[in-house]
Amino acid sequence: MGVMRPRSTLWRRQLARLACALALPLTVLPGCERINALLEREAPDEAAAEGGDDATSTAKEAKQAKQAKQAKQAKATAKAKVPAKEDPETPSVATLERSRRRADLPARGVQHLGYNLDTIDGVQAQSGAPEIPTWGVQGDGAIRAVRDDDLGTGWTCPHDAYRPCAVGFHLTTRASVRAVRLYAAAAGKAYEQHRRIAEVRVHTDEGWFDAEIDDGAQYIYVVFGKPVETSTIVLEVLAYHGRKTGPLFVAELEVFGRDGTPREPLAIDPEHVVTEVEGKPWTKSRDGQIHGPSFLEVLQDDGTLRRVLPGTAIYGRADDEILLVESLAATDCQTHTGLFYLLNRTTRVEVPIGDLGSMGGQIFRSKDGRGFVGGFVDDLDARVTGVVLEGDSYKNRRTQRLAKVTGPKFLDTWGIDREPLPRGGAPTNGAVENCKLGGDDTIGALRRATGGKPEPKPGEWMVCALEGGAQAFLSDHGPCGKSWEITVLDAAQKVVATKSAKRKGARLRVRRRGQTELLVEIGGIDDATEMMRVGKAGIAPLGPRAFAAAPPEACRKRCDDTLVNNAIPL
Repeated sequence: MGVMRPRSTLWRRQLARLACALALPLTVLPGCERINALLEREAPDEAAAEGGDDATSTAKEAKQAKQAKQAKQAKATAKAKVPAKEDPETPSVATLERSRRRADLPARGVQHLGYNLDTIDGVQAQSGAPEIPTWGVQGDGAIRAVRDDDLGTGWTCPHDAYRPCAVGFHLTTRASVRAVRLYAAAAGKAYEQHRRIAEVRVHTDEGWFDAEIDDGAQYIYVVFGKPVETSTIVLEVLAYHGRKTGPLFVAELEVFGRDGTPREPLAIDPEHVVTEVEGKPWTKSRDGQIHGPSFLEVLQDDGTLRRVLPGTAIYGRADDEILLVESLAATDCQTHTGLFYLLNRTTRVEVPIGDLGSMGGQIFRSKDGRGFVGGFVDDLDARVTGVVLEGDSYKNRRTQRLAKVTGPKFLDTWGIDREPLPRGGAPTNGAVENCKLGGDDTIGALRRATGGKPEPKPGEWMVCALEGGAQAFLSDHGPCGKSWEITVLDAAQKVVATKSAKRKGARLRVRRRGQTELLVEIGGIDDATEMMRVGKAGIAPLGPRAFAAAPPEACRKRCDDTLVNNAIPL
């Protein structure tokens, strides 16, 4: 109930307010600022004094309505545990506004969520709908593109001297938000032509946070000092890297938190993934070689490529809950630097787990598809470290010096596969499902179909079964030969397609894409690579792509040297 005040007191205060109002803007009477502030604070009490029982009744009704609304929200939040398929076209009810005050704790602009696994447990990508606030630049393109799991598509915000670039997000249900992630760098040559975020203000229901952002073609995380209970997020750009007046390109917006409604799992099959580097794969630096920005792309059935996330290699299987993403940064030919991330397909969270004892080591998968360890294992010893998901919690794994069980048996105690996972594709003399080395009969059939000369070294060829009885024939006439050749014959042993070229130090690497197609990486003594998609219908070039980042030419003794950890006895 409001405090009752004498009528005379109310009359005097209203008269004081009128005097202050009449004095402006010509002059300001002494004490007017204090009087106005005091009146603002006491306004509810005065209204109650004027209204008597009616005001008291209204206040009770408002309080009851607020409690009912909070109870309804809590009930909806408790039920909202099933991942939701988003509909970005659905209009939002609430208006996206700027926060009116600074949040209690600061935020940080970083490249990942941090190494403290306890702060990541239970965090998941939140479902919702993006929207441009009315006070921001409306921009070009559909804002829903920031939620299509493709870093090659997005929303563009042109320069405007009077309004900021801003992107908002309505969560499906209120959540405890831990961080916001953006990808806001244009691809290829457009990278330098676009502005990039240098400072951002994140508006929430509990206030706004400011964070400075490092430049680069990488994820931008704004991690809050403490989780924030909110139903909306708005990112307002305050400052930029690069050109002062160029457009801003935003490819992805993701909100991470607990409770709320989780977003649907990320669809990605490592067998369908290739890598693309923007610019030169390697650039010489003072301390060695620096790897260029690299991305993992999914080759879809229609032949298009969807850029999913930054990375230089990926490990795992299509039905694994946890995949392993490699991000190689640099090398001095002896030591490779970079990070590994666990990619939780269910929650969409990338968990940084360090370099697993140095990049280029052996990688072992958890049998249940929920984690990885890396390092070195032979018949007598095991030195590995990694992270696995147990229940909803991430757990560190590290071998001990005085362990009673060693070698591959040690992996059994952790539920880890004994065989290390391959990095990239296999050479033409390696193991690929439904492929075998060529023989006089198979290569003889190839030469009869193509009208070529008899092949003196049929063992230099790999022959792979394709759909419908078709076969693919592949050779780099080496390894480290002088040319490469790929030919597809149909079931009647007629030529469907053939491609070949001279290449110094030619090398081929092969991987299955499902059961009916092959992906073939073509390289040489230099750092350039290209990719081919091989199926019963023919051979389709995919451009300058690879399975995984290879060591730079300056560090290779042979054309087919792969990235290995030189500190372990492989």
